[in-house]
Amino acid sequence: YIKSKNPNYLVVLNPGTSVPNSYFNISDKIIVYEDTFQNFLNYNNSYSQEPSSDVCIIVTDATTQNDFYTAMAHGFSINSSCQYITNYSGTNTYYFISNYLSLY
Repeated sequence: YIKSKNPNYLVVLNPGTSVPNSYFNISDKIIVYEDTFQNFLNYNNSYSQEPSSDVCIIVTDATTQNDFYTAMAHGFSINSSCQYITNYSGTNTYYFISNYLSLY
């Protein structure tokens, strides 16, 4: 609907879970993962058929730089180049900017 109003609007879906690839037909970007670093290590859904810039992740509780680089590499392995990785957790995840932004 929103694209019929203006095709330049950016549509981002955040379903809170993995989605079928067909969802990428109705959005510009999808947040396919939003949870802790520890849980992300076990996340293995791959979106290799989609542009990596459309596959987004939000990883919290990455408490060390090594955690950051591990999460980033794992994100790339599932074909995500749209990544937000933070050392914060809970409600602080969205109230403070990640300490790792300068490392991107």
